[in-house]
Amino acid sequence: MTRKSLSLAILLALLLPVGVSWAQLAMEPASAPAGMTVHDSYGPSMFQIIVACGPIGILIWLGIFSWAIALLPLGILSIVHCSNTRVHQLPLTTKLLIYGIVWLFVLGLFGVAHGGMFAFSTLACTAAGAAQQAMLAINIAEALYSIAAALSVVQMYLLFLTISIMVVHFRHRKILTQTSSPV
Repeated sequence: MTRKSLSLAILLALLLPVGVSWAQLAMEPASAPAGMTVHDSYGPSMFQIIVACGPIGILIWLGIFSWAIALLPLGILSIVHCSNTRVHQLPLTTKLLIYGIVWLFVLGLFGVAHGGMFAFSTLACTAAGAAQQAMLAINIAEALYSIAAALSVVQMYLLFLTISIMVVHFRHRKILTQTSSPV
């Protein structure tokens, strides 16, 4: 194993556990301490909140999930292309990683805005009581889930982008040292 591949493996091992996984976003709350009363229902699941978002909210979530699915092949291709391209060029896959980061931020902010608009319309239009509180909670949860999901995928995009740029940097350094060495 070369020194460069060993340092990349160590970097991956350190950075991979960082972030919120999709399973953590959909998890039920932990069990309550002894002596505390617990209701049978914890509220709506993440899937129920996505369905309750309406057509615009579903399109936002579809965008987040689409970029999440594209992450792994795009990230691996970016690393491979960065190791095989000319020195002063970023390949298209690396540019798509940057594009994905920007779009995920935008989709997360759209989700927050969409959930916030419906939360305020719930406050304005629904009669006070348990129904208003339930709808308000769902709308706020939509906003929080969408930004959390988008940011967790952005973390992984940044990881692949960092590795791709490091590969370009080390490749450039290797070429510079080879050309500047006396023959």
